[in-house]
Amino acid sequence: MMSIVFGVLTHDKNLLLAADRRGIRNGIVDDNYQKIFKLRENLFFGMTGIAEYGLTIKEQLSEVFEKPLNEILEFANSIYPINNLSSTIMICGKKPNNIAFIWSKNTRGEISYVETSFGNVQITINAARNLDLINSKFEDELLKSMLNYELAIKNTIEYASIHDSSISSHFEMIKI
Repeated sequence: MMSIVFGVLTHDKNLLLAADRRGIRNGIVDDNYQKIFKLRENLFFGMTGIAEYGLTIKEQLSEVFEKPLNEILEFANSIYPINNLSSTIMICGKKPNNIAFIWSKNTRGEISYVETSFGNVQITINAARNLDLINSKFEDELLKSMLNYELAIKNTIEYASIHDSSISSHFEMIKI
């Protein structure tokens, strides 16, 4: 089980993708687990929940990652069925027109899609547990850090790792 991935579209049109590095499999904790993968230039895949499930989806996406973005998202939607698992996939990046986007779908079938809008901040956080607590902490950290997104993500992940044993304070971050 693994549990947190951030997608942040900043007010200055950048995209940050971050994830903690904890994976738990058969009771064994691994704090060097990869949850973010590059599909192609300016296109990334992130996942939370059951590792094998997310990796299967990523592998299936590799069959279509050269296709246009709308076809990739339609394919991802079609292969990620509703089920009882607490899991989410995220596809994000920049379109050829330099507009950044975040698309995500959870196993309840809920889909989220946001794009950059100059001057606005768009946030997509996917977590297996404690999502309201994490969202609130991130918003507080953004205000406290005066929109230092990297610091807000770092502090939020550290905070979440104290409150949820499935989250590591170790994390990776990509800025596009």
